[in-house]
Amino acid sequence: MEGRSIVLLKADGSKVTVPIARLSAASRAQAKAYYQKLPNEAKKSQAAVASDRSSPVLLARTLNFTPPTPPAISTREPFPDNLSLQQTLEVFKKQLLDGHPEVFWYALPQEMRDTIDHERVHSAVSPFFKRHSQMLPQIEQLAFKVIEVLVTKKQFVLETSMLQQLPPSILSSVQEGYDSTVGILYELTDLGFALDSIGDKSITQLVDYHAPRIGAHAKALLPLAPPGAVEGLLDGITMEMIDENQAILRMPESENPGSGNPEDFTPAEISSESQIHNVKVTKFLGRWLPSDLVDHWDEWKAKLEGDLKHEIEQAEQNHAEQTQGAMMMAGMFTGMVETVLDSLLAADTQEQFDQALLQATSMLSLGGEADGAEEIEMEFSTDSEDRVDSDGFLNNTKEDEVTVPSGPAPEGWTLDLSNKEIPDTACSGVANGNEITITEASIRGGILHLNSAAKQNKETAFVIFTFLDDNENIAGKTFEIGPKSGFSSPHIHFRHPTDKSGKTEMFMQGYAMRLEFGQRSDNKLPGKIYLCLPDSKKSLIAGTFEATCDE
Repeated sequence: MEGRSIVLLKADGSKVTVPIARLSAASRAQAKAYYQKLPNEAKKSQAAVASDRSSPVLLARTLNFTPPTPPAISTREPFPDNLSLQQTLEVFKKQLLDGHPEVFWYALPQEMRDTIDHERVHSAVSPFFKRHSQMLPQIEQLAFKVIEVLVTKKQFVLETSMLQQLPPSILSSVQEGYDSTVGILYELTDLGFALDSIGDKSITQLVDYHAPRIGAHAKALLPLAPPGAVEGLLDGITMEMIDENQAILRMPESENPGSGNPEDFTPAEISSESQIHNVKVTKFLGRWLPSDLVDHWDEWKAKLEGDLKHEIEQAEQNHAEQTQGAMMMAGMFTGMVETVLDSLLAADTQEQFDQALLQATSMLSLGGEADGAEEIEMEFSTDSEDRVDSDGFLNNTKEDEVTVPSGPAPEGWTLDLSNKEIPDTACSGVANGNEITITEASIRGGILHLNSAAKQNKETAFVIFTFLDDNENIAGKTFEIGPKSGFSSPHIHFRHPTDKSGKTEMFMQGYAMRLEFGQRSDNKLPGKIYLCLPDSKKSLIAGTFEATCDE
């Protein structure tokens, strides 16, 4: 045991540290039994570690790659009290340029930091972060897999046609700053998924560990900025004293790119009101702070010292429906993104990587066709009981409402499949008014892909998210979905070519589908489908297919 965590020794000799709070009830009981058997001296040692909130913060992660190492930077100097506003600005400038963004934390008065970082605050917010981290383990896995692609396939990424089309000077900067940029992305991701450790670790610990690492990578990027740009922006901050305890900071906006000449970033060159951002500051508890923070501090302090846990739980209840909708949306994309990332990681050559990237942009509807020049239009179905709005939240409409699109329908299209048989012929149908035949089928992670070459060799695709439980076998399963089925039913992504672009429509409800899977043989899984979508052209496919299992 190590403080409030257990250390697991793996078969390969490596160690993994797991917070006790993350263990199951049975595992916690086992850990407790082990702890009770320890000699008293060992227990005292464990208690000392648990109470040491200044020990380094490093969540043990099992990674398949080595993230970029932050460059060495100087040690941060303590932030002095009772400085003038000018002296405060000088300390900020020096510490930021030295790679220490944690200066924003240490610029707060000690009383503020103590209140925010108090144990009662940790106890209140820790359950919230832990609940959300347990709901999104797949998102965490995908986030680090993105970084794995950037790290392990660095050369392939830099050699993609998109980057190679950049002007040489810009491409050179991208190549030079690549590792530091990926390093910042990794550290931010690591910090984001470390927030559930609040309760075991203090905010100060998290700041002290992560901020200098982020700052070190950011400092390495500074030489890539136009000469004098960063220093010019910092030196361009001016102040207007109101009295000895109040002032207005006038800060130049960074939207002015200048010409690369330091003079472009001096205050004298900034004349447009739109280029200036004014911030009123107040001296409070020996530190210069934004006046808005000072004005609301007593109110916020009362909340932090009050029943914060109850307020958080109440806020969660008030937004439970929106959270559910966001979780469903996240789950819908997880399997598809993982398929894309795995194909990129499996690439052994530039050609394979480029092909995987091309397929990814098509499947994720992030780009156009093969030349990447066409724009994709994304559209959600509006013919359902529950809708997902532009923010990804679930909105309810009239109960039991099913809207049938107007206009003619191809033969066999219906939203009532109770009297329909799936034909024993190769899967075909009509997609957006065009006759198609499914020529390729694959399945991975419970996501079925049915593809067809439609007009002008542009691909039509049906991507069906079945939302299986972990380790649930799709072989032998049958899905019968009516238009009134709930939001947790399979989701359909229907991608089809248009005259100028590709278009992807997403159907969460409002469609009809019967989908039957047979038994797997080697890497093949036979299936049958009858699918009718409520798009404007009333698309449908029906028949048999044989899917390749990519797992």
